[in-house]
Order: sequence, then C-alpha cells, then structure tokens
Amino acid sequence: MFHFQYSVWWIIPCLCLGVLYAFLLYRKEKSFEEPFLKFKKLKHVLFGLRAIFVSLLALLLLVPLIEHLRSETKKPIVCLVMDQSKSMRYNNDSVSLKKYWDLLKESLKDDYEVKSYQFGGALTADNSNAYFSASSSNISNALQEVGERNAGQAMAGIVLCSDGIYNAGSNPLYSQIEGSAPIYCVGIGDTTKRPDLGWQEIKANKTCFLNDQLNVRAEWKAVQLRANSPNYRLYENVKGKWQLLENGKISFIGSNSTGTVQLILSPKEIGIHHYQLKLDTLNSEQNLFNNTKDFYVEVIEKKQHVLILADAPHPDLAALKNALTDQIGIEAEIVFVNGFNAQKISNYDLVILHGLPSRRNPASDVLTAIKRNNTPSFYIVSSTSNLVALSNAQECVGIRPGGSNANEVQAVFNKDFNHFTVETNVPTAIDNYPPLLVPFADFKINGDVQVLATQKIGNTKTSYPLLVLGQQQAILLGEGIWRWSMQDKRPENSYGNVCNELINKTCNYLVRHSNRQPFEVSASKKIYAADELINFDAYLRNESGEYTNTPDVNLKLVDAQKKEYSYVMNKESNTYSLNAGILPSGIYSFAGQCVRNGKTYTSVGAFRIENSEQELQNLVANHGLLKQVANKHQGIFCYPNELQKIVEHLKKQSSSKPIIVSEKKVDPIINLPWVLLLIVLILTIEWGLRKYFGAY
Repeated sequence: MFHFQYSVWWIIPCLCLGVLYAFLLYRKEKSFEEPFLKFKKLKHVLFGLRAIFVSLLALLLLVPLIEHLRSETKKPIVCLVMDQSKSMRYNNDSVSLKKYWDLLKESLKDDYEVKSYQFGGALTADNSNAYFSASSSNISNALQEVGERNAGQAMAGIVLCSDGIYNAGSNPLYSQIEGSAPIYCVGIGDTTKRPDLGWQEIKANKTCFLNDQLNVRAEWKAVQLRANSPNYRLYENVKGKWQLLENGKISFIGSNSTGTVQLILSPKEIGIHHYQLKLDTLNSEQNLFNNTKDFYVEVIEKKQHVLILADAPHPDLAALKNALTDQIGIEAEIVFVNGFNAQKISNYDLVILHGLPSRRNPASDVLTAIKRNNTPSFYIVSSTSNLVALSNAQECVGIRPGGSNANEVQAVFNKDFNHFTVETNVPTAIDNYPPLLVPFADFKINGDVQVLATQKIGNTKTSYPLLVLGQQQAILLGEGIWRWSMQDKRPENSYGNVCNELINKTCNYLVRHSNRQPFEVSASKKIYAADELINFDAYLRNESGEYTNTPDVNLKLVDAQKKEYSYVMNKESNTYSLNAGILPSGIYSFAGQCVRNGKTYTSVGAFRIENSEQELQNLVANHGLLKQVANKHQGIFCYPNELQKIVEHLKKQSSSKPIIVSEKKVDPIINLPWVLLLIVLILTIEWGLRKYFGAY
C-alpha cells in the first residue's frame, strides 16, 4: 500500500510537469523524424521516456511511502539454569550430569530457543568451563533474574538444576517471578541424613568497642550420633599464628541434639580480629567442613553520634534510625525541633534534618549552629518543608516551588555516580522500589555535587535530581523512605537491605569528608562475603579544599601471609576508584599513596573477606523445596536420568507453540533499490536510442 506525505492531488501536477518537460525538449527536434529514420515512432518513444523520468523525479519529491507487513516465526524460549555452588560437587556424578544436561539441550534446540544460565551468588551466562565453584547459592535471585531478562517474550518454561540448598537471598518458594512460565526442577545430590556434628551458626556483633566485652553465641547440632562429649576450642589468628583462647566440652545424649556455647571476648587492640571455633571430629562423620567455623570482629575506638532532627512525627524517622543503628558504631537520636537547644549541635558528627526548615519553624538557630560548627548535614524534604528557605539553607540543589502538589516519583540510579561504590543489585533495586513523594518544583543542581538518583515521573525519566551529595551536605528531595525499608523486609525481596545501605553510605560519606583530610582511601565495606568484588574509593584535595585527581594513586594490599597485591587506581571525574576483583578470604591491610607538588600523601586501612566454606556446612540436598517450587509454578520435579519427562511436559503446554510476530513497516519509496534502478534504466534507454540514431 502506498501513502504520500502530501495530498494525492499533487500527482497530477507532477505528471503534467513530466509531459511539459518532454514536450519542450522534443517539439523542435527534427533528427528523429522521417525521412531520416527507418523507425517511424522513435520520437514518440523518446518523448514518453523523458516524460516518465521527470514525472518520477517530481513524484519522489512528494515523499511517497510504501507500507509492508513483515512476519517472522519465533520459537518459544526455554531457560536452562544450572546451580554452580560448591555443594553440587558432593554426592553428584558431574560427568553423568553434564551428559544428561547436554542431551536435554539437544532435545530442545529444534523446537525451542534454548538460553543457558548458571548461578551461585549471582546469575550469569552459561560457562561450560565452570565446575561447581561458587561459594554461595541464591536460588531466589536466579529465578527472578531469569524472569526479568526474558520479560515480555514467549517463555515456554524454566528448567532449574539444583540440590535445593540455598544460603543467600530469600526462600525461592516465595520469589515473585516475571511471567507465568512453568518451572521444572531437576534434583541433584543426596537427601539422606548421615551422622554429623557441626557448628550451625555463630551469633556475634561484627563490631565492638575497644575494652568492651563481646558476647558470642555458637550453636551446634548433632545428627544421628550416639551420646558423646566432644571438645571445642576457640582460637585467634595473631599475626598469622593461631593462639588458643579457650577450650571446653559439649555434651549430647540423643541421636538428634542441638545446643549452644556461650563465649566472652575482650579484644584489646583496634582493628579486625580473626577467630576460629573447632569441634572434635567423630569417627562416624562424613562432612567435616562444618566442624570448623571462622568469624571476624572489628574493634573500633568510639561511636559516631547522629542527630535526626524533625519538624513533626513521620514514619521516615524510624526507618532512618533503624538503618543507622543497624551499623555498629553509630548512635542515632530522634529529636523534634520545637524546644531543641541549637548549642548541642556540636555534640553530633552528623545532623539529618527531616522536613526542616519548615513552613512553621525556620530552624534558623539550628542552621546557624550547623554552619558555625562545620557539621555535616543531610536534608530530607517532606510535605511540611519550606522549599524557599531550604533552597537557601543548603548548597546542593536550587529549588523553585511550583505549587502545593506532589508527584509520586520512582528513583533511577545514576550510573555516573562515583562518590562511593554501591552493591551491584542497588541500581536495579531502587528502580523497582516504591515511589517517593516529591513536591512539584523546578530543581537545579548547584556547584561541585554528584547526583546519585534522578526522578522518574510516571513512565518518563527526567533529569531532575532525587538524591544529591556534596562535600558536606546531601539532600533527598522526597519523603517515604519508610516504604523502601518495608520493601527490604518483604519475604520475597532478594535485593538485600538496599535502603539501609544507601542511608549508611550517604551518612558515612558525609562524616568522612567532613574531616577535611587532604587524602583518603577507603574500602567500600569493612566485611566482604566470599566471591564478592572488592571496591575502593579515594579522594585528594588541593590547597583550596577542591577535589583533584591529577596525580596517580598507587594502592597496595597485604594479606595475613604477607602476600602483596599492587594496583593503580582509576581516575573518575575528580576522584578515584578501583575494582580489585575477587580475593581469597582473610584479613587484608591496604595503603594508598600519591605525590602532589613534591609532597607524599598516605592513607591506610583494613578489611576482611569471610571464609568461603558456607556452601560446605550443609550437604544434605533439599528436594522437598524443589518439589514445592515446581508444583507452585505448574512444573514437574525429576532426576537427571528423567529429563525426557520435561521435554514431554513442555510439548503439552500451549505456550510451547511457535509464535508468528508481524511487524508493519513504512519506508520511503526512495530508499528502495529498484526505484533507483528504474530511473537509471529509463535514462539509459533514452540515451542509448539517441546515441544509436545519431542525436549525440
């Protein structure tokens, strides 16, 4: 079907133009008339060719369009998801499993588009070289990500191959998975409970204060063992050597017993302390990995005091306090501004102002005290905020109010933000978290600041800032973070404590940068899980206090065995960052160094990477969980030698039929190659006839 961008009545003038041009060209031409030619109608042929040529050119100026329908048959998608955690190595014939898995792929490839994935702590594309080496297993996150990556496509099913043991994320039975594709579970491993004695969990604060006592609660479990009284021993790693701190006995009388050991630690030095608990090995045990368990404690000197100053009661206040006190070493206090003595501002390391300055309380004495004491401040906008006064009180964002209404705004993470490093799941999480209420206004970023998140209003992503960080100030332009805190606590949430992480890292950044140290290097976390990426941030200030990254920053890591790792940090914007990759478990010290204007700057610190053997603490497969997941999602459970059952079940599903996707496309005719060929052909024929009969 043809269309024109202009009225079709313009076709008549185009045809007339072609005829007129040909008439003017050939009306006085005598070369092609008798008696000079044997071909009597040549002049009429040439006239027609030239008229067609000019008419076509004129018609193309009207931008004619051609509409055509393009159809494509697409196969339905089947996603194969393999658990690559360490527990899969045990009670499992990996050679046979690979053979059955490859046969399943072959059986499906003719009728389906097969997508292969693998997972441990995170989901990745299939890698045939992987050999059950992941240190954690997050089944819930894997299923959710598969659904998200294939959302909106024709999914026939998801095939999950796992032992059902998970030690990260939420219970996969409660995962909210995009789409309605059935989930087929392939059970690996042995569900038989064998004689075993081991530590189940060690409960202890990860941080304590110097000269304080730390209570440790170690829980143990004995399965199918006769009465016994094995010994336990507590060690501390001091400069690479294990020192015995305490020993004792546990006792059990039944075949299935549990109990606890209460320990008290009194660390005397600041830093990270590495402890290890060991249980005697009994003759009938097969899994010896859970007889030893490591844990770490960071000893710090003093607390940081944070004031949450509010205009009125609000659920955000509890979310802020819970997030801050979740981090040992921070003491948070909620105070209402009415009656507050501004002279006390000097007692706090950070002030969070919620809804201040407000329309009923300008809090001018508080703002003056903050400026006088050079105290870091974090402003959170609420419905009671006086936006004009707030715009003058802080230097991050200029605000021009646009009325009394508010927008429901979704957060969109800014990928260029580099003041500190966030977990890889944070950008995806905040994009899907509940909206915040942001006042209707015009926002303008001021000075040397960075935007962590922008506003998405409805389905429109805007450039308006939502969370902005300066050197000693930050501002969140909306209220409702209590919703984020509640989202973190939902059973189906697989993103972790995203709200707590954003609040803590924002506050830590403000406090750290208020010290006005000219150079500092810091690890993004004090405690890393096994197989977690190790990230560093650094800044350098010039004499004016401005950030600069002209000189190179060299970073050296040293582990407990004195092995060194050397890096040069990357320059980003006006600061530094580094992803050091994945490192072995243990305690590391680090030292960053740079030279500017002949002066050497040094910054040191430490972090720890937890032991990666959590996958080996429990080797009893949980096929019951896999059966529940399959039943919930209209799939089936089977064993590796029964994979043909999955193929047969898939063929019975209505979603397993190929889909014809039709796309209506409109293209300008001038883009079609045959149009150009037609024009060239007409010109060539006319030129050839004129040449042959002697007109040129």
